[in-house]
Amino acid sequence: MNKRSLWSRVGDFILGKGFYMVLLLCVMAIGGSGYYLYNLAHTTLTPVEQSVSAPAQVQVETVKPETVQQQAEQAAAAAQEERQPSIAEPPAKQEESAKPVVEPAKEDPAPAVKVEEPASETVAVEEPPRQSAAFFAPVEGDAVAAFSATELTYNAAMGDWRTHNGVDLSAQPGETVCAVREGDVLTVSNDLLLGTTVTLNHGDGLMSVYANLDPEVQVQQGDRVSAGEIIGTVGNTAVGEHNEGAWLHFAVMKDGEAVDPMDYLNK
Repeated sequence: MNKRSLWSRVGDFILGKGFYMVLLLCVMAIGGSGYYLYNLAHTTLTPVEQSVSAPAQVQVETVKPETVQQQAEQAAAAAQEERQPSIAEPPAKQEESAKPVVEPAKEDPAPAVKVEEPASETVAVEEPPRQSAAFFAPVEGDAVAAFSATELTYNAAMGDWRTHNGVDLSAQPGETVCAVREGDVLTVSNDLLLGTTVTLNHGDGLMSVYANLDPEVQVQQGDRVSAGEIIGTVGNTAVGEHNEGAWLHFAVMKDGEAVDPMDYLNK
């Protein structure tokens, strides 16, 4: 039997047992390298990196559902206010609108001040003397034909029975006839029955009528005459009346109605 050399035997050992040895050496190399790297990392890392590398601790806080709902409502309200900034009124304006409107108190009207006028001195004013209701006599003669407003009397000139709205006063032809009272000449006319006639207006609805005058009278319409002033003369112009001798037909009207002239002449 041939002796094998040393290197042959080593090679056989390595081929038989060497695999495990190589594996062991590799494990030891890997372990040494890992240890070296571990020590190197702990010695070179900064405190900040160490704190980062440390495992983070997470704290879990339990939140109630009511709190979550309130926070959600508050967040929604805040978002709505941010979206609508122009709608909200400024604080000052809101305060003004919140203030109650106070109407100014109505002032009572100032009381009327009564101004007393100085007492005026009473001055006695003498009134002009009032004209008497009585008439001046137009002529001096007596009544020869009485007044008759309702009772019929016989008219010799006309030959019939009729009323007589005046009185016939006896007079002389050409005798002056005077105004019985102050007044205005209302008319100067020529009546078919009574002849030349003058009518005076004395006011207050009172008028006097003078008929059977001479056509040449002393007044005309519109003249102002005074009591006792001559207005004409006795004539013979009345064909509707006839008496023996001359006469003046005299009548008085009150408010348009004939009245008895003797009620004024006898006063």
